[in-house]
Amino acid sequence: MGQNNNQKNVKKNSDDNLSILPEDASVLTRLSVLFGILLIALIVVIVVIKIFFWVKNDMNTKAISYVSQAEYYGELVETVSLVEDYSKLDDGFLASLKDNCQYIVKKYKSVSPTSEQICGILLMDRYYDFGKQEELIKYLNKYYDSDTKMFTSVKNEEVAEEEKVSCTLHIAHILRRYDDVLEKYEVYDGLSIWFNEKVKSGAIEENADILSDIFYYMYDENKQSMLNYEELEDYLVKEVVSYKSKIDIDNLEYNLSEVIMAKKLSVYRQVFLNKSDYVDSATEIFEEIDKKSGFMADGYGILLPYAINNTLTYVNDIEENSFFTENVGDVLYKYYETFLKYKD
Repeated sequence: MGQNNNQKNVKKNSDDNLSILPEDASVLTRLSVLFGILLIALIVVIVVIKIFFWVKNDMNTKAISYVSQAEYYGELVETVSLVEDYSKLDDGFLASLKDNCQYIVKKYKSVSPTSEQICGILLMDRYYDFGKQEELIKYLNKYYDSDTKMFTSVKNEEVAEEEKVSCTLHIAHILRRYDDVLEKYEVYDGLSIWFNEKVKSGAIEENADILSDIFYYMYDENKQSMLNYEELEDYLVKEVVSYKSKIDIDNLEYNLSEVIMAKKLSVYRQVFLNKSDYVDSATEIFEEIDKKSGFMADGYGILLPYAINNTLTYVNDIEENSFFTENVGDVLYKYYETFLKYKD
């Protein structure tokens, strides 16, 4: 009887163990499945995060690339505005240029642009009428020092005096056709004060290049009366003598550089010698440019639009050079593809 009870108890315990094993196994299976799901979810999250930051980084890289070239985009747009009535420009090029300018306008605040880049965006806005001029001028104000009447390239940055002068003169050149923007700042006063102080202190030789640039710029803007430039003559003559010797060479294959040289030579001779014998030389040289090498992107690099824009400032009639009007569209398209178009 006792033995039967023991057998019953053993059998009962065995049955209980058998009933527990499947249940325990089911729990372990569920835990394993749950762990697997969580692991997969974690992997998915990590992948998504990586993709997010990769995309974000790629977008930032693209924005930085475009905005860093905003000045050159602006100069290119300015060139298009000057030649579009005389030249055939590729429709695809024009559409792509506008799209990229819109992208720059959208992204410029996210990448801390320089004052020169803001000015380039102002040129875009003026041509395409994006409606951002007031916003851009407020942004440009952050780079302007009302005490020195100068600009700095980077906001709130202490820089050498010469760097402020160079930046201010460059901005004045970029905005030279937009008096309504430039008149908001006293750059003529700032440049003339610095110029006159250097001349008065006898610091001409060490500042000759920038003083020369200021002199020619102020003359172009009919502001030379603000400068005490008489003592600069000895330094200007060294420059223009070399210009004259080159310009006077017969059968020279001219390029845009000689047009600008001729203009400076003419200004010097009018101001200091009271002679007007080279007054038309810039236009005459422009009319003789008959090879693409005279204004190819390869020759001027990323500064090509700046060179063309300066040249056209000194030319009386663009249409007088049919070679230029017929080929400038191809040259600008090549420039855009080579230097500005973003490569994904």
